[in-house]
Amino acid sequence: RITAALGPSGDSLYRVRVESSHLGILAGTYLATGIEILPDSSAFRRRRESGHPVGDRFSFRASSLKISGLGVWGLLRHRFRASSAVVDNLIVEGTLDRTVAGSNDSIRMLPHQFLRSLPVPVRLDTILIQNAGFRYSERALDGVRFGTIRFTESRIGVYHLTNASTGPNVPVVIDVRTRLAGSAPVRALFEYDFRAPALTLDYHGTVADLDAQSLNSMTVDLEGMKLLSGHLDTAWFKFRIKDDVANGEMHMLYRNLQAKFVDKVTRKGGLSDWIKSFVAANFQLERNNPSRPDHPAHVAMIRGLARDPANQLSTYIWHTIREGTLLTIKGAAKKPKASKPKGKPKASRRSH
Repeated sequence: RITAALGPSGDSLYRVRVESSHLGILAGTYLATGIEILPDSSAFRRRRESGHPVGDRFSFRASSLKISGLGVWGLLRHRFRASSAVVDNLIVEGTLDRTVAGSNDSIRMLPHQFLRSLPVPVRLDTILIQNAGFRYSERALDGVRFGTIRFTESRIGVYHLTNASTGPNVPVVIDVRTRLAGSAPVRALFEYDFRAPALTLDYHGTVADLDAQSLNSMTVDLEGMKLLSGHLDTAWFKFRIKDDVANGEMHMLYRNLQAKFVDKVTRKGGLSDWIKSFVAANFQLERNNPSRPDHPAHVAMIRGLARDPANQLSTYIWHTIREGTLLTIKGAAKKPKASKPKGKPKASRRSH
């Protein structure tokens, strides 16, 4: 069933492996171990050789999945209900290569769309993901290398997950605790309206104690920006996504932040890069670096940031936060429009 959800029969780009699984009928439990969803390198190669390369891929590994409070007899009546699901030692890696032609021509099915597409009623009170790590890499359209960001020591709780269309419309609550770039503590809380037709999501959170240079693994190759020094004391963000468009703000208090711009290919600075570095250092960063203890936090306003239909949900959320960070240094936010797929592509059955 997992394989079928990842692609049409015989055409899946991924291989699924489950080491063991056990259904406890009397106890109402289900336990699976050694779960892997991995890219099939030969399938990706065939797509590339046929002239239809794929620009994004992911991998998923978990040591175990345990479901408790499972209504086993409800499964026979085509209903899924459980009190909790615990995923342990989850490792997820994703890449997006914007240089691959046609990589943005597919439409990603969002979590609420996927859940509503299921032919059976679903209710899961609590999902707990613990001891998790996430790694995201992206190559810019004019880049040659991938910029990468990591999230470690992650714990995610998901509550009130259901595809019910009647009764009180209680949002799905997602509580995230993680470490950005392997060091900075991050706490975020999401309220996700699963009944809205388009993406409708409110979220806020904080980032603290971040060494700016730890972001260079992302910013140098993805944005052509090298952070030379600086420390983020704290950042507070709040966003509202309505109908696939995000609006929000970030409040950032940082010290001694210095940056320069470089060519993404050579990693060296040319004349235009020097001009951008000069403007950033003398008109943006100099103004916002605190010169006294009561210096107000810099506020970056993000308006009208549309979701690219080819982007999965986690990528889009990360882009909203990343945009606020870049706005702090560049001094002007980009407002990309959602790309329009050519023709009428079918929605991907892959859920994210």
